[in-house]
Amino acid sequence: MTRDTILQLGQRLGLEAPRLAAFVRDAEAVREDPPAYSPSLDAAGILGDPLHHQLLALTHAEDFRGGSPFLAQVLDTTPDAINVVLQRLLRFGLLRMDEGGWVDITGAGELDPDGFERAVWDHAARRVSSGSPTPSGATDEADPPPHAVRQFQILARDPEATAAFHRRVFGWEIRRSNALGMRQISTGAEGMTGAIWPTPPEGKPLVQLLIAASELESTVARARELGAQVVVPPQALPDGDALAILVDPEGRPFGVHRPAQGRRP
Repeated sequence: MTRDTILQLGQRLGLEAPRLAAFVRDAEAVREDPPAYSPSLDAAGILGDPLHHQLLALTHAEDFRGGSPFLAQVLDTTPDAINVVLQRLLRFGLLRMDEGGWVDITGAGELDPDGFERAVWDHAARRVSSGSPTPSGATDEADPPPHAVRQFQILARDPEATAAFHRRVFGWEIRRSNALGMRQISTGAEGMTGAIWPTPPEGKPLVQLLIAASELESTVARARELGAQVVVPPQALPDGDALAILVDPEGRPFGVHRPAQGRRP
């Protein structure tokens, strides 16, 4: 959107001048190379697809189950479409996963469509207004011990075709026997494990490293102090693991992963 369009829409929504200015900066950042993470782009994606509101509303049902295959069946769509919705809601900060289930953080799923639209834009305004911190003096501290790269993720526009390609070229074992319906990858006894996820339409196909961190929260805080952007804050996953997604100062996304108690760090 152009600056004039943002200002016109923002005035109709009753947003204050500082928040409108933040939206303008956010729109300009998306056009950079590499593009910065954009809360307003996420807001547009959320409001452009009713699955987001429907999924948040489902979390308030007594018989709610968080698995992507179950949600896909209830909402008459595919597990890949559900995983795209989940990525966006987690990244945007409307949904949180924990070991006991999934949480509608702001209660937006209980709002009517008009209320939901205003809540999403208001949340986006808070996100763009908060911005990212500038690097502090954390670089003067002692370096931490090495953190191992344990897994990788492939984000693909066509996950099924991507899985078939790597299986036929490299013989990787690919299976979907997990709560989220993602394609888990085994590259052999000496290789690293991984997964294939669908990327949202506005995303780019890429490979993400997942780096082990037993002290997940402090590692994320250190990365943020050094200029990283936290896209998805630390989340407890259904299998007991925990994960955060960040973007380094040059725009490369990566994950920080803490395994469930008893698993290899």
